[in-house]
Amino acid sequence: MTDKPMPQSRLRGPSQHEVAARAGVSRGAVYAALSGRECTIKLTPEKHERILRVAREMNYRRNITGLSLVQRRSFLVAFLVRNSLRHVLPSLLVSMQDVTEANGCSLVVYYHGDSVEDEARHLEMAVERQVDGLLLYPALERDGTTNLAKLRSLRGQGLPVMQIDHRISAELPSVAPDYAGHIQLAISELRALGHRRIALFTSTVVQQEPTPGWYGVGALYYRAYLEVCASLGVAPLIAWRDDVPPAETLAATRPGAPFSYADVANARRVLALPERPTAVLCSGDDDAIPLIFGLQELGVAVPRDLSVVGAHQIGLRTAFSGLATRIGGTAWDPHELGRRAMELLFAEIANPGTHPPATARLPFHWVPGDSVGPVPGAGAS
Repeated sequence: MTDKPMPQSRLRGPSQHEVAARAGVSRGAVYAALSGRECTIKLTPEKHERILRVAREMNYRRNITGLSLVQRRSFLVAFLVRNSLRHVLPSLLVSMQDVTEANGCSLVVYYHGDSVEDEARHLEMAVERQVDGLLLYPALERDGTTNLAKLRSLRGQGLPVMQIDHRISAELPSVAPDYAGHIQLAISELRALGHRRIALFTSTVVQQEPTPGWYGVGALYYRAYLEVCASLGVAPLIAWRDDVPPAETLAATRPGAPFSYADVANARRVLALPERPTAVLCSGDDDAIPLIFGLQELGVAVPRDLSVVGAHQIGLRTAFSGLATRIGGTAWDPHELGRRAMELLFAEIANPGTHPPATARLPFHWVPGDSVGPVPGAGAS
């Protein structure tokens, strides 16, 4: 077997030396005009514009490989995302790419797989790529297993790491929606509509702490709900969701329902609370929609008999009472989440280790919908 030289890329453009020769300036002047970095070489506006014009005419492209060798950077930023963010992923990627490109870098996305093992594999791939920074939706198993030790080690070695949407440790920087604010805002809006018996529909896992310092979204909802109830002097009403419905529960689900776990059992739990609620808070639209189907099976009209509040406003629609209905509730801006997270990450890339872990919380806003209405009987004479 004979060794053949690797073919040179046909995309290779002119070098800075060639641009300099065409523009009649030094190579250093070309570097100063094209690098966008602080430089000891000062150019007149006329010379700067001439260099840029010649570079455009020659279709000059930055040699990222050469820059990487000189600056010891890859100009790559990795984003490790999980299936949980699939509904908002397009908006996240658009804003992240905008910030990444503005900083002269490219975005590498690792999406396939939700487990801690998958994340560990993606972390190794990102490190092999020698990325300049790492943004991730951290994985967490039910037994508390995480990659925190690995992430802590990478950050200790100088790799900027940023958690997005939720965090597994306060040691690492994070950017996330203000999930506690979701509960506070939703209860405020519901009380303005006359509701006083407001229940929380959530999973039993929010009572657990699978790993010390875990900041799970459901747990934040649960704690915020208890705090608001205490501040109002009312007893909490909590309906615990059946996360794995048994076969008989699935069999009772309305035929044609788009979600297999849209079961009547969860709706019965809501209606069987010590005080029947007039409104129910859900952790997301994908919890609210199956609950609405379950309530409909039991003859409960939404929102005439019971208001159902979602979160995230992921845009899912479902049909009940013959209408295409949008879930009412709170929403946060995924475009702003991606932009803010990437800006903080690049701030740390530019100034590593100069500040403590940054934390940013994005506010929710209220979005009216057909699933939320006044307290039953409010308009009765």
